[in-house]
Amino acid sequence: FRMRFRMLIEAQLEMLNNRDWDDLMEYEVPELETKEKEELSQS
Repeated sequence: FRMRFRMLIEAQLEMLNNRDWDDLMEYEVPELETKEKEELSQS
């Protein structure tokens, strides 16, 4: 599970660097955001 989560975070960081993140931020997914925050706070 950690490997999948790490890959997800790395992909998001790449999107931030590529400026693609602005397009994706138009679509909010509160459930995913809360899960990510919980995982980050645990590690």
